[in-house]
Amino acid sequence: MKKSIKTLLFIIFIAAIIIILVIFDFESLTEWNNILSLKERFVEKNYFLSILSLLGLYALFSFLYLPIAPLSIISGVLFGFFFGSLFSFIGSAITMILSFVIARFFLHNFFDKVKSKIKLFDRILLKITEGGKNFILFARLFFVIPYNSLNVVSAISNIPFGIYSIYSVIGALPSCLFYAYCGSTLTKFTSMAEIKKNGLILAFVSIVFFLVINLFKKVILKKKIDTDDIKD
Repeated sequence: MKKSIKTLLFIIFIAAIIIILVIFDFESLTEWNNILSLKERFVEKNYFLSILSLLGLYALFSFLYLPIAPLSIISGVLFGFFFGSLFSFIGSAITMILSFVIARFFLHNFFDKVKSKIKLFDRILLKITEGGKNFILFARLFFVIPYNSLNVVSAISNIPFGIYSIYSVIGALPSCLFYAYCGSTLTKFTSMAEIKKNGLILAFVSIVFFLVINLFKKVILKKKIDTDDIKD
């Protein structure tokens, strides 16, 4: 992404914060309980607008090739675990599919030219050629390679759109559940006692999640796919 675009986005972000602080009472916003109360009132009054805004951000992030994990956490904060997971899943699908479509049908020549200059792209392309749908699923499930890099390189590979979409969406489900859970747990931090209780639970779940991910990744790597050369 060009530096000028990043600068513009940063300015817009800061401007949005300033507007929020002007419209709402700054002191009340500094209290977590008041923030949660404000969130609940806003979502309750503007439920469908909140959903559309979140999904719109997923679409925007796909266009700008930005990481979407923060959006999945926000989804959990806004809508709780179940619906947060659902909207995170839908948003992730939008991101993966839209990024693929943009890269394949609109920016294919550009990415095809730069792939030789980016070693990671060449390595991913080789793995997709060798592993196909199995590698797509593996990469999504176990965070083997950067999220957006897989979107782009898959687009310039010969993998069919349908295969890419199905296995990407399936592979993204665990991370959607995890991030939405993290977001929903943050809304329970309403007192020091709750912070201690839910903070420990969140830490435990996070540790177990990533330990299980790494354990399964190592087991599968030994049996099927060697991806050591493209790890970050």
